[in-house]
Amino acid sequence: MCLWAFLLLQISISGEDRSIKVSRNKWLKPYQVPSGSLEDAIEDILKDRFEEVKTNFPVTNVSINQVVLGSEKENDPWKDAVELCELVGFDLFFDANGIVTMRQFPNLEGSVIVARYQEGVDTTILSLDRRISSKDTFNGVIYTIEGSEVPDPIRVEAWDEDTTSPTYRFGAFGEAPTFITSNILATEAQATTAAYLLLNTFIGAQETIGWNSIVDPTLDVNDVVYIKAVGAKVDRIVIIDSLDIPMSPEDSLTADARVVRVVDANEIVQVGN
Repeated sequence: MCLWAFLLLQISISGEDRSIKVSRNKWLKPYQVPSGSLEDAIEDILKDRFEEVKTNFPVTNVSINQVVLGSEKENDPWKDAVELCELVGFDLFFDANGIVTMRQFPNLEGSVIVARYQEGVDTTILSLDRRISSKDTFNGVIYTIEGSEVPDPIRVEAWDEDTTSPTYRFGAFGEAPTFITSNILATEAQATTAAYLLLNTFIGAQETIGWNSIVDPTLDVNDVVYIKAVGAKVDRIVIIDSLDIPMSPEDSLTADARVVRVVDANEIVQVGN
């Protein structure tokens, strides 16, 4: 009698998106980004490091000053491009088709709810987790522009002025600003816009909602969804920050989202110092 032992072989594969091609193609000498529109500057940076890259950029109406990148030994061109975008309120990422996409940081104003999750017989949520923390939450953005291209430093302040907000400037939360210093913008108006966009993201950091649900491949990062769970005291419109969609429909989708309150332009209460 022959006994055969069968070994089940399982292989796990992980990888990076195409941003790795930009990251590892480091600057060999300082690279000067010319003054001009944000979208043109980012496209120039990326194509200098990855000539075949495809982009999908909006007209940002943001003009930036000259800036020099790659002066440090351990530089990262992709990180440089992402940080330039973030400083003025835009997100930069490779989409599922390998195209570099630029989007303004999301808020709820004018957004379309793409999915609804509510307790009940037909709910698709398997578990839900609500996390509240004030550690990384700011309710103000103090944005300063200074540099050789700016004759006089420009300072703009944007605060949470909603009296019903848990992070209201003059409420129990107090004044907890984050400070941004940049040399890439040139005008007070652009600093105001950047501060407003950044304020949305920082206010939303106070409360995050995570959940597991039946797989929904139509969802994507930055989608707006509505969640209601009485036991967890959740009744919110949220924006998805991260998403893990498994290949097998038997597995569950994992998502993390943040609560973002609409911050109107007139809530920027102080310009200048």
